[in-house]
Amino acid sequence: SYSAPAVLTAIFAPIVFVQEGQLGLSLDNSYLICAVVATVLALVTRNTLLTTVLSMGLFFFIH
Repeated sequence: SYSAPAVLTAIFAPIVFVQEGQLGLSLDNSYLICAVVATVLALVTRNTLLTTVLSMGLFFFIH
């Protein structure tokens, strides 16, 4: 039951948290900003489609 979240975390963590070989925890990291927004939207709305569309739209807008 824990394999799916573990695999998804292993896939997205390097993309979101690492930029140019270093830890990227700044407001310049558009991946991190959109990941935080997507997490908040998922917790608030509980709607997968809305969360996906809005977070992808934000990513294309700020990237």
